[in-house]
Amino acid sequence: STFSALMMEFRARRKMLVLPYNAGKMALEEIDCIRPKKMTLIPPVRPVIKWLFTLPQNVVQYDLVYNRTMAAVNSALSKTSLVPVCVTTADPYSAIVVRLASMGVRIIHHTPKWTRDVNRMVERWNNVGERSFFQYFRPLKADEVIARWLRIDLPMLGLLDDFAFYTDVSVVFTHDINWMDLLGENHLNLARSMERKMFPGPFFNNYAPSGKLGVPRFFAVPDSKNTRHSGIMLMNLKNLRQSYSEFSAFVINEKQL
Repeated sequence: STFSALMMEFRARRKMLVLPYNAGKMALEEIDCIRPKKMTLIPPVRPVIKWLFTLPQNVVQYDLVYNRTMAAVNSALSKTSLVPVCVTTADPYSAIVVRLASMGVRIIHHTPKWTRDVNRMVERWNNVGERSFFQYFRPLKADEVIARWLRIDLPMLGLLDDFAFYTDVSVVFTHDINWMDLLGENHLNLARSMERKMFPGPFFNNYAPSGKLGVPRFFAVPDSKNTRHSGIMLMNLKNLRQSYSEFSAFVINEKQL
């Protein structure tokens, strides 16, 4: 296939007829040995970073979640080059979805297949005989739990990106965010090497250790005073897709209560 790709590039540059062997992407392009005028693959690090966030089903206009979302989106649009993508179970004609769409936010309406499981788990939690202080004054709401756990399904929603930036809506952007901020100085070479298919065995083993800048195996979160917060994540969507079944089964499990 390597020789075929070279011959295709040689003939294409001389405007000679080419018969592609599979009409797919060229292996040499994957490892940046050739750079055709028209790309045949989706690069692992795309020029624009997608910012993902999730919203619950019932967001009342001008309530806390609504106002936080507007502040986060307005700051992202004015201070960064991020592409905002909202994933929600809310009605497509609800006030917040209509407002976000009018601002240019991309909307993905998604109902997880595990919704019923979460409803049962929440009901069981709230109906425990001897409830704790926390359970009594702050009972769980299925809508809120589903919205938080929507991030589990983000890799399975058809996004073509290998990496995406996720946050809760309780953020405000003060400056732009780029791949160097998220993956480090060697981000192009590190990410590109994930696509190598020239040799047998693992394609990529140079994942960043916990707490270090670089390519995360699954996702990376801020490390502040030994407290990791999943409200901000750099997600390796490629690896998370491959591990989705096992990870979702682990999280959506009544035994975890």
